[in-house]
Amino acid sequence: MALMKFREPNQVKWAGSRPGHNGTQVIKSENGTGVPILMYTVPAGLTFYLTSWVFSVSDSVGGALGYFHVQDLVPATQYYIGYITTQGVGFLGQEGSFWPPLEIPTGWRLRVGSNAGTCTASALIHGWVE
Repeated sequence: MALMKFREPNQVKWAGSRPGHNGTQVIKSENGTGVPILMYTVPAGLTFYLTSWVFSVSDSVGGALGYFHVQDLVPATQYYIGYITTQGVGFLGQEGSFWPPLEIPTGWRLRVGSNAGTCTASALIHGWVE
């Protein structure tokens, strides 16, 4: 994976806030009901640094599966960030953060969806590309 370019120098006399990053901030959200929806594709030549996410599922029947995952170029699922199985009618949510950030390579995609038309999966991501 790429090296993050925001590493601070070893400074003895540091004053003020520390530098953030040299990239472009990314904040995206999407909803998927019954099918996976593309949330974000990492632009060519860049790495996406995922710092935080929120994932929720709302089901009107029960017994559905909501998911939020990362796919490679094939496209094949590489890993799940969020995965909720409902046991009944209602709403479930989860959130998380990564520090250091989770590095997602160029061309890879983040997708959100569910396996039932009665279930809506929603996700929000925050991070940056550089």
